[in-house]
Amino acid sequence: MEEKYVYIDETGDIGLTNKSRPYFIMCGVVATKKVSEKIDINLTKIKESLNWGRNAELKFSKTKKEIIILSLKNIRDLNFKIYYVIYNKKTPLDIRKGKSAYNTIMLALLKCINAKVLNVTVDGGFGRKYTRKTRTFIRKNLPEKTIKNSLTQTL
Repeated sequence: MEEKYVYIDETGDIGLTNKSRPYFIMCGVVATKKVSEKIDINLTKIKESLNWGRNAELKFSKTKKEIIILSLKNIRDLNFKIYYVIYNKKTPLDIRKGKSAYNTIMLALLKCINAKVLNVTVDGGFGRKYTRKTRTFIRKNLPEKTIKNSLTQTL
């Protein structure tokens, strides 16, 4: 089985405030190395066309419709899979000691992906402390041979 790359990002917030939406969605885009490189090139071109830095987070909710359509057209013929978890915040999560709701949902997502070796990239917009905790969490909670590399970066 070929090594896979998964890019994880979420939409919504995990909180329960008056402004919170009732659902939290986490998505993983899974591809081979060759396809993931093509996706990365596409994202870089989009950011450059918008005069954004390479590490700027691409938020479709704040991007012009024409850019979104062009982006999707550029990747539509690539061979990748999308996995997702939709969490209804009214449903209690089984959160064990040392885990967060975010990481519990991410673990559920990663367990759905059928691959012997995964390179995991998680949105790193939450800072260094989050980055270290997430990397440690991934390595501790999935079989050792599964995770080859765990990165956090701004997607």
